[in-house]
Amino acid sequence: MTDRPRCACVHSAAASPVVAHLRIHALCGSAVTGYGISDPLDADVDFVSADHGGALDAGADAVEWTNLGIPAGGSLVLQVVVRVADPLPFETTHVVNLAYQTGSTPPDCDVAPVPAACVITPSQPSPRLQVSKTVSSAAVIAGATVTYTITVANVGAAQATNVGISDPLPPGIASFAWTCAASGGVACANTQGNGAINETIAVFPIGGRLVYTVTAVLSGTAAGNVLNSVVVTPAQDTLCVPQQTPAPCDASVPVNVVVPSTIGHVPATDHWALLLMALALAAAAWHRRERRSH
Repeated sequence: MTDRPRCACVHSAAASPVVAHLRIHALCGSAVTGYGISDPLDADVDFVSADHGGALDAGADAVEWTNLGIPAGGSLVLQVVVRVADPLPFETTHVVNLAYQTGSTPPDCDVAPVPAACVITPSQPSPRLQVSKTVSSAAVIAGATVTYTITVANVGAAQATNVGISDPLPPGIASFAWTCAASGGVACANTQGNGAINETIAVFPIGGRLVYTVTAVLSGTAAGNVLNSVVVTPAQDTLCVPQQTPAPCDASVPVNVVVPSTIGHVPATDHWALLLMALALAAAAWHRRERRSH
């Protein structure tokens, strides 16, 4: 009894930010039939399709081919299309795919040099923007002044470009006066301004940080919760952290407008009240004179 000929699997890949086309070349020295190939999928991809009858084994999270025929000295090219997670998890630096003869030992893709049956596709680094907003006081009266602090930082591994920063005046706010401070290589579009913030940062490098300090005056008729929000929108695919959600990135903070305590007072502008006060003062003076006379 002779062993079934073994074939070498050679891998290649063409990837976009969303879809990867994986090609498997099975090279055989002699003709084989009933050949099987297994292609385990990376945790950060989803199966889309496979040719030559390849099917997803959901339990093993792998694409399986069975009963393949390869002529002597020939090759068979298999293609798998997968959809890459979008966005990729923050810690993901590459996507790995491998193919091998079903039933044989899978190749070790962590060794160097990387086996021909493995393909390692580096993930495209993307900006990670962290946006936060705080307020100096969470409860104020109508007409009061509060200070908002907005922080925008690029904590990722790639620069962001044409980053829009928008903070409009919400209902209940009468005016904004703001300043901008920059560090880490980024520059403010404007260092100060009045009214709504509507800025575009042409280049937001890795490690860049902007801090906007906004002095806001509430309107005299403000009531209930006044919600102030900032929205940051970069031009390219960007991940918002720590939420791990795609851009735009936003942050909001409420201010509760409370009714001031009512202090009891005499309505001195009422003429009856003035008359009562005059009579009380006259009576007090008469009593003092009577005591002195006795």
